[in-house]
Amino acid sequence: MKDRPKITKIEVHQFEFQLRDIGLERTISIPIYELGAVTTQRAHAIRVFTDLGVTGEYVGGSATEYSALPMFTHSLIGRSTLDREAIYNDAKQRPCVNTPVWG
Repeated sequence: MKDRPKITKIEVHQFEFQLRDIGLERTISIPIYELGAVTTQRAHAIRVFTDLGVTGEYVGGSATEYSALPMFTHSLIGRSTLDREAIYNDAKQRPCVNTPVWG
């Protein structure tokens, strides 16, 4: 049982959503309350599927973190989610992979 659950598939999704009454501060572009403004934000989500039907999910992380995923996600397929330390070391502390693998 130590070899299970095994990762069978990884999905990454990028999506947009709108924030109403939120604008961007003019000099450093941080979100601020601005009545009537609509700001569009982009976010990412990842899903990790296993052979036992267990699914881990995570929403968050930067575009930079997600851009690195194709370099190592293929090496996660077939590995046990219980092999946390090795996966953690391979992921080099990228929370967008660590969190859905073992929450």
